[in-house]
Amino acid sequence: MKVRMSDRPPASTKPTTLAGKFWETTRTYAPLSVLTFGGTQTHIAIFLDLFVEKYRWIDQKAFAELFAIANSLPGPTSTKIGYAISLIRNGGILLAVWSFLVWSLPGGVIMGGVGIGISSLSGALPAWVRALRDGLVSAAVALVALAAYRLGASLLKDRTTHIINLISFGLSINYYKQPWLFPSLMVFGGLTTYTMSYVEPAFQTWKARREARKAERDIMIKVTKEVDQLLDTEEGEARTEIAGDACPQDSDEIIPAETQTHTSSAPIEPQSSSLDEDENQYSIRISIFVGILFFALWIVLLVGAILLRTLTPSSSPWNVLGTFYFTGSIIFGGGPVVVPLLQSYVVGNSWLTVSEFLIGYAIINILPGPMFNFAAFCGALALRSSAGYSILGAFLAWIGIFAPGIIIQTAVLPMWSRYRSLRTAQIVFKGVNAAAAGLVFSATYLLSQTAIDAKPLGNYPLYVVVTAVCFVAVGFLKMPAPVAIVVGGVVGIFEWLANGMPV
Repeated sequence: MKVRMSDRPPASTKPTTLAGKFWETTRTYAPLSVLTFGGTQTHIAIFLDLFVEKYRWIDQKAFAELFAIANSLPGPTSTKIGYAISLIRNGGILLAVWSFLVWSLPGGVIMGGVGIGISSLSGALPAWVRALRDGLVSAAVALVALAAYRLGASLLKDRTTHIINLISFGLSINYYKQPWLFPSLMVFGGLTTYTMSYVEPAFQTWKARREARKAERDIMIKVTKEVDQLLDTEEGEARTEIAGDACPQDSDEIIPAETQTHTSSAPIEPQSSSLDEDENQYSIRISIFVGILFFALWIVLLVGAILLRTLTPSSSPWNVLGTFYFTGSIIFGGGPVVVPLLQSYVVGNSWLTVSEFLIGYAIINILPGPMFNFAAFCGALALRSSAGYSILGAFLAWIGIFAPGIIIQTAVLPMWSRYRSLRTAQIVFKGVNAAAAGLVFSATYLLSQTAIDAKPLGNYPLYVVVTAVCFVAVGFLKMPAPVAIVVGGVVGIFEWLANGMPV
């Protein structure tokens, strides 16, 4: 049932004390940590209902602008939106960070614990665990494929974005181990759409002028032929009659001067403005200068992360921190895009096996909250030499991957509150998003080639069927993603039982 604006609940009263703000933030964001299943798209729908319709902290226009900004910056999309809404509501960074922790930390703790548990297992996995793993990973491949399908349908709207996507896919499946590839593809996509935003209008103008000139030539040729035929006619009286009839027509078509004056001087009533009464009602109480400082901090930390990845051994905690901060700084598109990047870095560094990676991906799809909590699982396994090191790895990876998005969002929001529109950025990130979608397509292929015991998924017909069924069920039959993951695991256990329950 559609609710009229007059029927909507009134905006919730904003607390005035710090304790009141902390309590409001906690009771609002805590349920999200256990209810936000289904990935970024579901998160956005829940945020829209909660913060726009129910509590009315912001309106739909501001929400749409925050959504566009979040999609145009690196980092987890839904996390940045939730952080930005809290920053707008409370006006301070402290409470915005608290809202992020309340929503994201529970899932991060769980994923870190799962990673620590897997790292403590010694020897070969029991047969039933391997069977469970195979079922989970086959369902996980389906979710990656579905993410690629949905991103393609959402982001690829014209020939330019389709070509960028194809180039990104082709390069990433062949050179995915090269550290320069992913950021280079993002730059390529952005520069391409920015350049085409000038080239395409110029080409269309040239094409329209060429067609207009061709049409004029065709008309002139046609008129010339008709005149020649008329002159060749022997019926002179008919020519005289036609010429005589033409003069009154011309005089009749003359518009009286009074009518012309009335037409040209008719006043044009101005269109009524639909702007909000207070266009800056969502202003951020952070100056643009402070925003610039945060942007400088993001750059300095990114340079430091690159140096840590380059100068420290891969088994070092500093290398883990640097790798995940670098990853969080170049991910555009949120959760789905984190899969190919992390797969390249953590599997490429031999921190995780492909099977371990896919198990973690399957588990994160069962849990609520941001998919970037997956980093805690990877960090725990990256430093698996001891339980203490695994805890440190989970913490460093979790902080590293979330920090860049939070920092850059804090840097941009003051400018958003001042200008509220960045058209050039939208053009650039149209190409960036198309390149990111290409990475998800390549992730589907790469993961499927080593999904089951480091062998292609196609070698196991049962799990091919599981992947296909989960893809269709989640994508078109509205089955929740966590249910699909459970179904995959159940199929794996049933296969173990059917094979006589080997040890």
